[in-house]
Amino acid sequence: MATSKFTTLYEWDTVQSADSTEWCPLAPGQSIFVCGTYQIEKEDKVAENTSPPTTRHGRIYVFELADVLQLIPHQVIDLPAVLDMKWSQTYICGKILLGVVTATAKLLLFELIEDKTLIQIAEASVLGNTDTKEVLALSLDWSNARCKDMGSAQTEVHIIVSHSQGGANLFLLSEKQELVMIEKWLGHEYEAWIAAFNYWESSVTLTGGDDCILKGWDVRSGLSSPIFINRSHNAGVTSLHSNALFEHIFVSGSYDESLRFWDLRKMKNPLHTTEMFGGVWRVKWNPFTFDTLLTACMHGGFNVVDFKNPIQSEHQPQIFASYKNHESIAYGADWSHLNEASIKVLFTRNKNIQTANGKNAYIVSTCSFYDHKLCISLFTKADT
Repeated sequence: MATSKFTTLYEWDTVQSADSTEWCPLAPGQSIFVCGTYQIEKEDKVAENTSPPTTRHGRIYVFELADVLQLIPHQVIDLPAVLDMKWSQTYICGKILLGVVTATAKLLLFELIEDKTLIQIAEASVLGNTDTKEVLALSLDWSNARCKDMGSAQTEVHIIVSHSQGGANLFLLSEKQELVMIEKWLGHEYEAWIAAFNYWESSVTLTGGDDCILKGWDVRSGLSSPIFINRSHNAGVTSLHSNALFEHIFVSGSYDESLRFWDLRKMKNPLHTTEMFGGVWRVKWNPFTFDTLLTACMHGGFNVVDFKNPIQSEHQPQIFASYKNHESIAYGADWSHLNEASIKVLFTRNKNIQTANGKNAYIVSTCSFYDHKLCISLFTKADT
């Protein structure tokens, strides 16, 4: 019987510690992906009996997967350490945009231009103009994951950002491509590791924190109190992702090494809990089928989890493939949006890489921290 498996295509040394990788979802940029890094450097001590100041540097590497035998970035952007990156799932005023959050509490927007490089077009701070504390922007999400049919007609979207002081910020991207902070609130006692939209109702957002709590918020009813509080996680809540095909379904990951599947209508207990053998730092639904998840599980490597029918609660999600080609903390992972036809063309051109016919085949990228390693793999899902 055939088994699902990963085949490594490329490996690349990011030099700095790698923690984020994201594939462009929109044509003609679907062969483009980015990798973000986070490097801590301690400076010389400035006075006796004082700790040396810490600088967090980062880079964004821009790659294109083409019919070549090497993986070489065609753009490198130096900036403060990158904590998270995500592409807009729709064109904004006809443009392809990437959101980035940094260790200087900034939300940055980049546009992918015709030569397949990034240019920065907007910037905003989660601090406002008065707070001078050291704050890291930790995660972001776009509100428009279910709006692909709107195309370039869509002019306004929202972005949510979480930060290390336990709070979240809601930004509006205006028609003039300006970032306007419209809401700011504290939701957690410690770091708010993750924030995400309910893609079916973007006025509803979710946050997870190092206080082990998952909370839901509704902008329409005000943000003075959450619409639900769930305390089922046994450690910090580190990842969240709403399902853009199956309504009400979302998934959460935690330092407690479990993946939890939820129905937003019944938030007392999760639908399922699956052991992942490592803290679940990032979770990504398959963008073609939305019934499998790619997960970055820190010391547990990278796993693919099967969730065949999210509506039928009796189906128990299980790990059915793992990728162990990294020697350090698994932090970043994403599915390519190249379809089977595009993958088949790519592999036909590159005779050194063998694949059957592109059926049930997906390109994925993964990156890990201390070994500063980026990998591009072919994931082949066995017929079931």
